[in-house]
Amino acid sequence: MPLQKMSNNEVLGDTPTHFFKSGGALRANNYSELVALTALLPQDRKVEYDIWYDMNDEAKVHGYVYTDVASQFLYVRPACTVRTYQTMVEAAQNDITQEGEMLYEKMQLCADKYQLRKAKKAHDFVVFLPGSNIFNKIAKIEKLQNAVSQGAKCKLHPLSAAPMVAHLKHKLGCQSLLTKNLSGHEFMAEASIVGSFTNSEMGLVAAALGKTVYLFNDVREMYTYSPIYNAVFPGGVYSEDRMRRVLSCKSSGLVSIHANNPQENIDLFFRRFEDVDVRLPSS
Repeated sequence: MPLQKMSNNEVLGDTPTHFFKSGGALRANNYSELVALTALLPQDRKVEYDIWYDMNDEAKVHGYVYTDVASQFLYVRPACTVRTYQTMVEAAQNDITQEGEMLYEKMQLCADKYQLRKAKKAHDFVVFLPGSNIFNKIAKIEKLQNAVSQGAKCKLHPLSAAPMVAHLKHKLGCQSLLTKNLSGHEFMAEASIVGSFTNSEMGLVAAALGKTVYLFNDVREMYTYSPIYNAVFPGGVYSEDRMRRVLSCKSSGLVSIHANNPQENIDLFFRRFEDVDVRLPSS
């Protein structure tokens, strides 16, 4: 495989960007419709891909970030922790619509986002670990050891450095680890019990598929999908009703490739913050 160069254009759909952010795993070729959605994002605001920052400014929103979910959604957020959580909590109170019901059914059909080797053996209980970049912040070995004692296998994230893997082999045992090069999506699809951290979409997709999902970190800790988990896992228990409400809310920041009018959804989301956001200067 030719050596990938760092990208100067970190956006959804840029191959080097995905390669380095995923620890060398290649994205599957199934997100062209998602890339097309990014063209609908406003040009007069700072909207950046797959990063996080918070200016801690109660008066203004200084920018926005977006990532993708379940190979079907853009997830757009203000770069403000309080407002990001508030948006999802409000979305979970929305009336359920026919479109929201349709999007929930579509979410159950999500595809694998990575090109990884197929799993040869299914496991009933799989915990999806965070990558080396955040493992020490978000994971507690004692919780993982408890899960392993109950028969869980721990799936290594594609972004798993050798020292972390060695540490986990020592603490959890080699037989409990599933290699980072195998398809996590397949393990999730075959499992009946899924453990997830809130940096991962796996718990959201697994819950939508009717699997039992256990969260391994506090939803109040800000990671990529924490605000969604906070809204749809009240008390740590999944609420299908709340997820349907979130998907029915056109201003939630979750924009589906299957939405009736994705431009409307994007416009309504940014309208939430029009009185407080900082616009880019006109060229």
